[in-house]
Amino acid sequence: DELAIQLTQHVDEAYQVLEQAYLADTDRSGREKLLDFVGRSLEISVGDEVLYKAFIHGLRYPEQGVLKGSEKRVYYRLLGELVDLCQEEGSIHPSYDPDCLVEDLVVLHRGTLFEWRIYQEGFDIAKQGRRMADALLRGWQATPTES
Repeated sequence: DELAIQLTQHVDEAYQVLEQAYLADTDRSGREKLLDFVGRSLEISVGDEVLYKAFIHGLRYPEQGVLKGSEKRVYYRLLGELVDLCQEEGSIHPSYDPDCLVEDLVVLHRGTLFEWRIYQEGFDIAKQGRRMADALLRGWQATPTES
């Protein structure tokens, strides 16, 4: 548990630096910031072997709840802030539930991590994550359909 706390604090610090930069940045759109964050967060996730192993540990032992979303974690808060910004500027339709969009982006992140683990060499994780997030954002511009 202590190791998980230390790891999450380390990663949260990196995300706080990004959060401050995004909040101070008035030149880029929310969409650009969100796509940038998707790429950077993926790079952070694979850039530290211990962090990646902690991710795998969380998958093996889901009952520990390490990978569950939490508003206390900077990653989830920042994703929510960027989704809100995108909805305010119109790059995401305002009728979408922001919490559901954050969940979808987390799924994208985790799935991209798996794909990177399979292919590693030659797999540009940040580029792949941004490409898929861009596709989601394009779909989220339109009014949601009933399903």
